[in-house]
Formats: sequence, C-alpha cells, structure tokens
Amino acid sequence: MDRKVKGLTMGEVLIVMVIISILAYIGYQEIAKAVASQRLKNSAQTLVTNLERIKRNSITGRVPWGMRIQNDNSYILFEDTDGDCRLDENDDNTRRITVNLERGVRFQNTLPITIVFDRKGVALEYANGECKPRSQENQGTQQNILLANPYNRTAEIIIERGAIRYVYK
Repeated sequence: MDRKVKGLTMGEVLIVMVIISILAYIGYQEIAKAVASQRLKNSAQTLVTNLERIKRNSITGRVPWGMRIQNDNSYILFEDTDGDCRLDENDDNTRRITVNLERGVRFQNTLPITIVFDRKGVALEYANGECKPRSQENQGTQQNILLANPYNRTAEIIIERGAIRYVYK
C-alpha cells in the first residue's frame, strides 16, 4: 500500500491566500470610493432640492426663507420672519429644519454662510446692516457652495440669478 498523497503544500496555500487578500483589498478600496462618490452626489442633490424648496416657499409664502451653513456637515433651513437675512438663534417662533449631510461629506466653504431668497426668488445677502439683493460684482463665486468627500471629489452648488444647479467634479 504505497500510495502517493496528492494535494497542495502549505506554501502554495499561503500564496493563494495572499493573492486573494490583495485582490479583496483593491476591490474594497474601489467600492469605498464608489460609495463615497454616491454619498456626495446624494448630498448635493438633497441640498439643491432644499434650496429649491426654500426658494419656492419664499415666492409662495408670506416671509422669506433661508439656509444657514454653520458647521462642516449640516445646515439649517429657516423662516426669516424679521427679513434681516439672518437666522435668529433666540427666536423660538422661527421655523427651522436641520439637515445633516451624508456620512463622510463635508462643506469646504468658509463658514458660516447664509442664503435667503426674497418673494421674487432672488438670492439675498446681509451687508452694511441690511438685507439686499446680491450686488453684480459679488454674483460670481461667493454663493457657490462646495461639498467634498474623503477622496477629494467635489460637488459645487451654483446659485446665480435665482437658478440653482450643481456640478460634480
């Protein structure tokens, strides 16, 4: 009974396991990037939808609505009851909705940022103690909002002359 046992050596098994581990790691990284990109797109779409919502509320309602970005991962939609283009922290009568960005997505802008829409759907700003339409020289990038994910992909939300859109980069 002299049989030869056929099979794999321990070295061959280890080499196969190392190759499988490397491929799994590469696959995981690509999946993580895809998930982060999708979260960025979802956050940008949600932000644009909410901006359109407050613009519509401002046009159809009795008071302007605005959005305030205070930290790097959330923003507040608010009713500007006194028309000063600012979120009044101590006013308990102001309707507010806090929205969090998806996990891993953050704002890249210098904070805080406040955007308010008037009854015509025009973006307003607070300057020199009063709320007024954005001046022509400031219409460029000041009201653009930048979102980013951990892999340095960005989405830019552009607000110009009441139109709101986003560009994924």
